[in-house]
Amino acid sequence: MEVFHLVIDTSMLRRIHFKHADFQRLLLPSQMGKLKIYIPYIALEEERTALLKKHMQTVEDMKAQLDKLGRGIQGMLVEGLPDPHLELWSEEDVERNSKDIFGKFIAANKIEVIDISLEHAAKAWNRYFQVKPPFNPREQREARRKDIPDSWILEAGIEIKPRKGRHCALVGDTKLAAAFEAEGCCR
Repeated sequence: MEVFHLVIDTSMLRRIHFKHADFQRLLLPSQMGKLKIYIPYIALEEERTALLKKHMQTVEDMKAQLDKLGRGIQGMLVEGLPDPHLELWSEEDVERNSKDIFGKFIAANKIEVIDISLEHAAKAWNRYFQVKPPFNPREQREARRKDIPDSWILEAGIEIKPRKGRHCALVGDTKLAAAFEAEGCCR
């Protein structure tokens, strides 16, 4: 049985997150061993920490809204009532739990996280300094820096290229998609 190798980048994780119906459809073939899903560590951490930031912003917004109810003319309506209590998770608890939950999800669905290696680092920085894809030579060096994580993700994808089977990358960024294509990572 030929295995289908699939690398997923950050932009696709944002669009088709773990709970999205399209991502869920990938999990059964992954659990059966027909599809091997790879997520570079950088992509996974970019998504986990972005979700954490969004979550904590929502917590802060909720606290601010609750506080607003006790001020001004609205506060008059609750004068003399006991202060409301809203107990939400601490950032430390959510941070710790998010790592645990992501780890369990990855393991349960046989997803392989491609860790950062020294080889990836050297090759990703080499791409940056030589202005190779996914870097755009028409951009100023400072503007190109935003693509450094994509360079690491590309190197992680190149790492699995020698594995037998078909290969594909789910990439939402056109420069990164072109770089994967140029490297022959999609065949």
